[in-house]
Amino acid sequence: MAYDQFDVYVSYAPEDAERVRAFVHELEWMGLKVWFSNQPATSQESLQMLRGSMNSTTCQIVVWTNNSAGSGRIQAEARAGSGLGRLIAVRLDSGIIPPPGTEARTYADLGDWTGGNDHRGMKKVLAGIWMLIGKGQQPEPADVQVDTNERTNVEFGTKAEVAEEAITPEQKDEKAWKTAETYNSRTYFEHYLQYFPNGRHAEEARERIAKKKRTSAIVITCAVVYMVLQLVAALVLSSNRF
Repeated sequence: MAYDQFDVYVSYAPEDAERVRAFVHELEWMGLKVWFSNQPATSQESLQMLRGSMNSTTCQIVVWTNNSAGSGRIQAEARAGSGLGRLIAVRLDSGIIPPPGTEARTYADLGDWTGGNDHRGMKKVLAGIWMLIGKGQQPEPADVQVDTNERTNVEFGTKAEVAEEAITPEQKDEKAWKTAETYNSRTYFEHYLQYFPNGRHAEEARERIAKKKRTSAIVITCAVVYMVLQLVAALVLSSNRF
């Protein structure tokens, strides 16, 4: 399928291919042409494709999981779709918080989805697609209203759920820190500091970022030294042949 022939582009981590496949089949059952297989191999290629093909007849769905949340490629693709205003966010694993700069038009939690289009999250996805490109399954007025009211909630919960589970700033701080610890990546520690620069764990976050920078520098230095030694060894062997 050529870039200009699809309705929906799905961004997902390769490790989640089988999990995402059932979701893609549901969209195809609704008559949507989905770009799923044979995706560009690099971030540069995928971003080039997205920026060149996203228009009023196409949209992008990013599938957030434990695997994709830590993927720089998926984050880059999500930011591209967000910047174009064509992004729909779907979550398969609980506790995932989309990184900054990936604001979606629709958020849907499919953590307990087992198939079909009667699931509340799937209804939100289909409503979001319809509102963006006018294809697929036309939603009931109630579904459209639900989506409009909830699409700004980056944690995928309903407004009622958020009200019931209202937490204190300290609890939000702790929740964000646990997320950062779970992924244990520089990106998530930086996200934590962005939202909680004076948080309870801010100093530790800075220390971990500094440690990861030092580790990266050591790895790069070792790689450079190894390459230099390999080059020197090759030159010595070459000189001994003459």
